[in-house]
Amino acid sequence: MTDHAIDHAAPRVASIDRYSPAVLLSLALLFGLLAQSLFYRSALGVNVGIASIVVLGVAYRLRPNRARIDPLDRWIAPAAVIFAFLPALRVDLMLLLYDIPAAFVLVTMAVVSFAGVPLTRRAADLLVILGLVVVGRIVAGGALLLAAFPDLGRPLARRTGGRIASIGIGIALAFPFLLVFAFLFASADAVFSSAITNLFDFRNWSIGELIGRVLVAATFAWVAGGLFLLAGRGADTTMSPLLPRLRGLLSSTAGATTLLAVDALFVFFVALQ
Repeated sequence: MTDHAIDHAAPRVASIDRYSPAVLLSLALLFGLLAQSLFYRSALGVNVGIASIVVLGVAYRLRPNRARIDPLDRWIAPAAVIFAFLPALRVDLMLLLYDIPAAFVLVTMAVVSFAGVPLTRRAADLLVILGLVVVGRIVAGGALLLAAFPDLGRPLARRTGGRIASIGIGIALAFPFLLVFAFLFASADAVFSSAITNLFDFRNWSIGELIGRVLVAATFAWVAGGLFLLAGRGADTTMSPLLPRLRGLLSSTAGATTLLAVDALFVFFVALQ
């Protein structure tokens, strides 16, 4: 029994860095930055193929150490690449409505197969159930990675104090609100707009473009986070409860920091009037 337990624990220790929230979040955010440069205000074409190859490459690297692709599933990854590059060859709208979803489904299937989960040999009804589990994992991927931050920051909190991490979380939560209110105030008041322009030098780019790129990057990073989790764990649903971890993120210090940051922006706006 003891040998059996050690045998299952060893791979987890060996690959803890690869599957840590910091690594997965970093990879997801980097993919989001790449995706916004590929897709923002760009027609669907070769960019779909490039993004798919990047996801497949990262997912293959993140697969569990002992995972083996089922021989009957070896067609999935090549098919995903082929469908991902089809939008570069044919631009008809009706064909794109088929090629893009097919490429996404095949990329997702390839990621799951990398984790050692057999797909082709499964019955159709089991594939439907597995598909629902996979969709849930993709949708919740970003939240699951964010919810893992309390465990990640626990050693740091022992040394520097938990308030530093909570303040950082509060600033991160306040950032979207600051961005939106700054845009609204700048649109309504020329003095505020001039002050913001002088402070951040927005002369060479549009705040609307920044918001659009951030939204595109966040969307792709969220989906990539779910796919990278699938690559490391397959369709395994045994994981820590999400809501208790999210409650750990939303401490009173983080909430107070968020409110203070937003209030500071309002005070700055009023002071200029």
